[in-house]
Amino acid sequence: RLACGRVLEECLSLNNREYVVNKGYLKKLIATAEKLNKNPEQQRMSLSIMESLFKHSTATTYRLIEYGVLDHILLTCKRATDTPITLRHAALALANLSLYSCSEAKKKLFRR
Repeated sequence: RLACGRVLEECLSLNNREYVVNKGYLKKLIATAEKLNKNPEQQRMSLSIMESLFKHSTATTYRLIEYGVLDHILLTCKRATDTPITLRHAALALANLSLYSCSEAKKKLFRR
């Protein structure tokens, strides 16, 4: 899982994010990223992947929220209270979420 997470984290450029979303692999990618939660390094990678995916579009951001990514980010924050780099990626993911989200997604964010 660690090697898979590293590859995903490093290859999510703009074009690759576009490919993942257009080919319908978003849910599979999120499922894989959510499984990366066994240790601080995996948690960091998981949040880094989500941080990158939030940059794609407002529609993608809304779908990510629908898939439960926000809950995963919050749960990972609770687990990683002593890991600053993981919390940094969580903060960046939430910042990207707020920057790249539509009004409906922002409402869901505020409810959480």
